[in-house]
Amino acid sequence: MPAIMTLLRGRAIALLPFLLPFLSKRKKSLMILIAVAVSYPLLRDVIKLLIGNSDDADFNPANLRYQIQYYETVAEDSFQLMNGSTSDAEEKELIEMVEDLNKDELIAVFNAFGKRRYAVNGSPVFIPWFYEHKNLFFWYNEELESDNGDLQRMKNIWSKTDLWKN
Repeated sequence: MPAIMTLLRGRAIALLPFLLPFLSKRKKSLMILIAVAVSYPLLRDVIKLLIGNSDDADFNPANLRYQIQYYETVAEDSFQLMNGSTSDAEEKELIEMVEDLNKDELIAVFNAFGKRRYAVNGSPVFIPWFYEHKNLFFWYNEELESDNGDLQRMKNIWSKTDLWKN
């Protein structure tokens, strides 16, 4: 399904130069198109908030060594490191943040990360409807390099949770 949406988005962008002269003669149609384009990302985010994150995994809070805010901070710091181009030093830092966590702590980080907006197929980051909400493992797969072993090392760390499906 995401591949179909990406394909449709690409076609809509390709058709835009041809549609603008047509729509400019029909002011009402143009206003409706603009309203839908602007409100779509907001509406999508509101719906996702109302539905909640159904991907949350269960963990035992008794096995957490720190307050839940610590794991939320690890998730946020991970996002900040991966949001943009990720250097080798940042990849090492990502690994160091989670390598000493136990199974339940890793699950708490996964849940805290939730699904974050990721620009797909090199889409411009300033156009919000070209984002897809992706979980932590998608982000790791996209941002960690496999040729230096960091991706495999991260998979090994997370293997104790059985959450990362290849």
